[in-house]
Amino acid sequence: MATRLRLIQTYFLHAAYLTPDKLHRAGLRSSAECTRCGSPTADFFHMVWACPIIAAYWGAVVQEISGVLQEEVERLPVPLLLGVMGDIGLRRSDRTFLGVACLVAKRDIMTEWKAKNAPTLTKWRRGVDWCAQREKLIYEARGCLNKHNKIWGRWEGTAGF
Repeated sequence: MATRLRLIQTYFLHAAYLTPDKLHRAGLRSSAECTRCGSPTADFFHMVWACPIIAAYWGAVVQEISGVLQEEVERLPVPLLLGVMGDIGLRRSDRTFLGVACLVAKRDIMTEWKAKNAPTLTKWRRGVDWCAQREKLIYEARGCLNKHNKIWGRWEGTAGF
């Protein structure tokens, strides 16, 4: 997995992003209002999950992932935001795909942190394609392309490449 994506996960786990709420409490912003939906308090959880605009984006991402995996993936913050899969009823290779796909979604949210709209599914798909291609090179170099195919085969067959 790309170092940049790992760094995003670290920032998520530590809620290290400057939200409107943090900026307001520090006196650097006049209000803690969400830039997307206008909610009066935009803390970290609101900005990455609870905001109705971002919630719709997550719903679309989860629907895409469910279609690729051909299994219903629930829209839950613990596996999707924190990457803690536990026993969510997916094979290991599917959990790996889900983790990377969610990292791409989080990256897209973070890169469009101050935007009025949510990231697009097109941008998310391009990001997942990029990861799939990069992972393929890594697995080829390691001589275990079959492992890549277990993780990414359905994505390559339905959405990517």
